[in-house]
Amino acid sequence: MSKLKNPFKKVLENVKGTQYVSSKTFSESGQVMRRIKEVAIDEHDIQNQFEKQNGLSDFLKIPIDPYDVFRVHYPLAPSVDRIDNTKDYYPDNIVINTRFENNGLNRCKPEYMNQIKEFLINHFKSQ
Repeated sequence: MSKLKNPFKKVLENVKGTQYVSSKTFSESGQVMRRIKEVAIDEHDIQNQFEKQNGLSDFLKIPIDPYDVFRVHYPLAPSVDRIDNTKDYYPDNIVINTRFENNGLNRCKPEYMNQIKEFLINHFKSQ
């Protein structure tokens, strides 16, 4: 894998390729409604946020290798996560997590988030 590729540009391409609204949103005719989210960030915004987080995921605070984005379906690859999912992709509404954290927890009920976070952190500390 060449480190000459820009991993933050690839992360941005992934953001632009995965825009959809929850399947819980239906039109009057029963069709799933989809809304393209505005992506008002670029690879520099992603890199700035990554650096602001000191290369750690926002949720579990685990190290992220930005070049893991080039590994197909790799759960620890970086992923842009919106802070407020009702808003679009703006520099002040994003954090960087792993795909595991972003996709694995995206439908998790808020009341379980701290419990899951505590469990995972404590489990890995005990290893």
